Amino acid sequence: MALQAGEMGPLAVSLDTTNHLSVVNYQTIEAGVKANPVDKKEGQGAVQVDFTAAAQQAGSAGVEIEIPLRNLKGKTLAFWVKNLTPESCGSLFVAFFDQAGRRAEMRAWHGARDWMRLVIPVGNKGLWHHFEAEAEADITQIVKIRFYANSREPSQTVSVLWDDLKEVTDPTIEMLQ
Repeated sequence: MALQAGEMGPLAVSLDTTNHLSVVNYQTIEAGVKANPVDKKEGQGAVQVDFTAAAQQAGSAGVEIEIPLRNLKGKTLAFWVKNLTPESCGSLFVAFFDQAGRRAEMRAWHGARDWMRLVIPVGNKGLWHHFEAEAEADITQIVKIRFYANSREPSQTVSVLWDDLKEVTDPTIEMLQ
């Protein structure tokens, strides 16, 4: 089906390079992002986030991707994640931010070790164990996506790979890949 004037095709964000990403961190002594062309699931590479938590408390770091204004309500997004440091990584997160900078949705999960395909039905709270949104945030006005992780304890080093973010039309097929 052809797109009508003003419509956009399915969301697809390359995670092969770091050119379009911003690093975000909290309570870290160092945080960095780099392209990993060897350990990847799709395309030319994956984005690798490495950080060391500060000595005072656990820390978190990740990357933000700015996207053209999107209505993600009712959409299903899929991406790959690999936790390179399961002994020190506490949780992995993905969050969606609206034009006003409010977190419209955040998902968290634990236990990823090898490459894991995550499929998110945006706005459907019942399918995930952890779901948060700020009051008055608007999932129909998304302009930023953040992928991040946190450490279990102070002073720990965490490394995580993220790859191949895209909108999917048949999530059951995506979950089998």
